[in-house]
Amino acid sequence: MVEVLESVAGEPEVLASLKEIRSMGYDVALDDFVLTPEKKPLLDVASIIKVDMLQAFDEEAVALYRKRGLRLLAEKVEEFETFESLKAKGFELFQGYFYARAETQHLLSSERNNNHAALLQLLAQLQKKNTEFRKIERIIAQDAQLTFLLLRYANSAFFHYRGKIQTLFQALQVLGLKQVRNMVVTMLLANNGPASKLLLSRALTRAGMCERLASAEAYDADSAFLAGLLSMMGVLLGKSLDILMAELALSQDIIDAILLQKGHLGSLLKEVEAFEEARMRGWPPQRVEQLNRAWLKSQVWTTEILASLEQS
Repeated sequence: MVEVLESVAGEPEVLASLKEIRSMGYDVALDDFVLTPEKKPLLDVASIIKVDMLQAFDEEAVALYRKRGLRLLAEKVEEFETFESLKAKGFELFQGYFYARAETQHLLSSERNNNHAALLQLLAQLQKKNTEFRKIERIIAQDAQLTFLLLRYANSAFFHYRGKIQTLFQALQVLGLKQVRNMVVTMLLANNGPASKLLLSRALTRAGMCERLASAEAYDADSAFLAGLLSMMGVLLGKSLDILMAELALSQDIIDAILLQKGHLGSLLKEVEAFEEARMRGWPPQRVEQLNRAWLKSQVWTTEILASLEQS
């Protein structure tokens, strides 16, 4: 994706360069685009129009963009109601803090049908070093949707398993506990509507980053994953973190990391959160690069996990 800033006009040299870029397979996004005679030629080479929601909304311009088949991206969306309204107007992509606010969860939490208690119990069991497949199997059986998803995923071509998997125990053996944990997390936090799905992507990416960074530093990667995930679970589930900690019976190290950002896990989590907010001034370039790589790998993994959920 190549983004064209709002200060760029549709001059012949610019248009020629952007046409060449499009021919190479890239998309072109017009940032904070306002339709003027000088900028209108840019529509011929654009694929995405980014519209600033803090500026006056131009209905005629948006209708023109849609008529041309351009994808609409809304910037600075601050309220969930605005998000819903823009979806109805044909916007597909969104940027803004509307989905990161805890109050949106209150509107959506009643839509979730999964057995939260069973899933929380299962997630706690999956963190134990000596957990048994049979115990896991009994807990999973309490959630029909999760049972279906695990069996379906284990039978997919991705695992190249010869024969048909027909029992939860077989599925657990094929998938492995780590893959099951990822599925449980996804099922636990997803399906509360579009706002929560956006938050879920962020939560899984954060957890993946913590896991990768801890592994590179020879620390407990599983605990780091859980700490990263739980740091956002309160918003996603509409519960206080204190209550969630009690339900999961976590170690004191993880509790201190999440609530107080203490210890090595707490420092790692604090660093990842600073990276997410681009608060990296004065950081060594090597560390920034390391976190960039961890973020990219975690984002790819998150996309794969969420894609498997959408197919279920």
